[in-house]
This record gives sequence, structure tokens and C-alpha cells, in this order.
Amino acid sequence: MALTITTQPDIEQHLRDLGLSRGAKVIVHSALIHFGMIQDGPAGVYRAMREVIGDEGTIVVPTYLLGASPQLVFDPRNTPSLACGSFSEYVRTLEGSIRSQCPLHNHSGIGPDAKVLETVDGSASLGAGSDFDVLYEAGFSTLLLGCPFPDGATFIMHFEAMAEVPFREWTNLERTVVNADGSSRTHSCRYYERKSNDLVEDLNIVRDILEAAEAFTIAKCGRAESLLLAGSAYKMTLEALIKDPELTLGAKRP
Repeated sequence: MALTITTQPDIEQHLRDLGLSRGAKVIVHSALIHFGMIQDGPAGVYRAMREVIGDEGTIVVPTYLLGASPQLVFDPRNTPSLACGSFSEYVRTLEGSIRSQCPLHNHSGIGPDAKVLETVDGSASLGAGSDFDVLYEAGFSTLLLGCPFPDGATFIMHFEAMAEVPFREWTNLERTVVNADGSSRTHSCRYYERKSNDLVEDLNIVRDILEAAEAFTIAKCGRAESLLLAGSAYKMTLEALIKDPELTLGAKRP
């Protein structure tokens, strides 16, 4: 089977097919492997995004540290993300990129509206006062770039916290965080964790609701499939979880 080669113009057209345009503010969850071989890799993807949204647009990426050892010292300037993909790491390391302070669900961004990440104190990884809360209030959309919905739909965890679903509970986690001056501090962060490690959620239940409501656009580029979620998707997700707090448990319910 021939290896798929995806060019920068291919990515640009793909982004336009999804509905991105100049000035867009977008959170990008990516799985570039589904595009095959991308010319110039993450740098080519970034240039394609800039060509479509312009310098006036803002790109934010997840640079999470979920699953990291509690002993990990989080230095926002230098600590690599865990399992967030090559594009996230590329954006994180760009000159001028801004990274938020949460030691669990932090984000890096570049562009005029990335400064919103500096307003978050990192005391909540999900729910009110978190990165998610601030980004959604600022009007950011979510792009799943070649990323399957269950892998990139972290926003559902945020809205589970907002809806206070009964199968999760709040806990305070302490982490060591490096300050801008190089000193360190113990930082307490609220996290809405599952009550049982045996719990399995089906996030595609939410995808089906959003698709029926036409709350996202979908486009293909070769073998890759991407989704761009409109702002209405956030409101619909929260409303669905408030109406049925165990929605994502699906068939797991008795």
C-alpha cells in the first residue's frame, strides 16, 4: 500500500473545508499520523493553519500532564506534554508561545488571544476557573485534526465537572510548580476524578447528539477525518449532561 503524502496545500484546503477562516480562535487536538506523511511535519501543519487563519488568528493546543508521576516538577516553560502529539509539542516550543499554569490540564497558545491563558491561576484543572472555562468563554472553537472524537473530546470532562455528574468526585492534588523566576512552590489543583477505575465511558454518545444537531462540521483529507466543533456544541453538551448526568455511561448502566 502506497504511503499517503499530504502537502501544505492539502492541509489548507482541509481546514477551509471544515469552515476555518481568518481570525479564528481554535483549540487543536491532533493525531497527524492519520494524514500519512505530511510534508515538513508539524511545521507544515502550522504554516497551513496560519495561511488559513492569518496572524490575527490564535492557535491553542493541549499540553497535558495527565498520568505523570505526582513527583514530576512542572516547569511551564520547559516540561514536555504527555501523549498530546507532535503538533502540540511544536506549538509549545514556538517563540512567543504562552503556557497556562495548571499542572494537569494546561494549554499552550500562540496568537493575539493566547494571552487569555495568563488569566488562569491553575487551581482547577476542570470546571469553573479552569483553562476550559476561560477558553470557551473567550469564544474558542475545538478542532479535532485527524483526531478520533473520544481521544480529543476532553471538553466533555470539563462539562461533567460543571454538571457535577455522580460518578466523579472532586479531589485536591498537590504538585510542585516552577515559578517564572526559577523558584518552586507547592501547588494545589482541583480535579474531578472517576470514583471507580473500572468505569468505562462512551463519549461517542455525545458525538451522536452533536452530529444530529449539526453542531460540528466534518471533512476528510485522504484517510484522515477531522471535526470542527461550533460554540453551540459546548452548550449542548452541558445541557445534555445536566438532563442525564449518566449519559456517557450508556449501556454500562444497570
